[in-house]
Amino acid sequence: VVLNPTFINYYSFTEKLAVFLEYSGLYPTQGKTTHYLHIGALFLLTPRQQLDARIAVGLNKNSPNILVGFGYSFRVDGLFGKSRDYASFSKLRR
Repeated sequence: VVLNPTFINYYSFTEKLAVFLEYSGLYPTQGKTTHYLHIGALFLLTPRQQLDARIAVGLNKNSPNILVGFGYSFRVDGLFGKSRDYASFSKLRR
């Protein structure tokens, strides 16, 4: 069992492009804890498809120094009924 608390802050530049800063900690019931600071970008290809890229740095000696990741996500809600309106990042703007 692993507890994984995260704290995230987003900023939207446009309706399709946002960036984020995230703290993540992994607290396993057995083994050593790890802490990371992530920064990344999200891009909406369509209202249901997203690309993202991120880089993370380890914040303690148990964490890897650097992590790099790329991702693709798609939404499945609304395929079989009504979905929420998250078609853009405009709702993340401050």
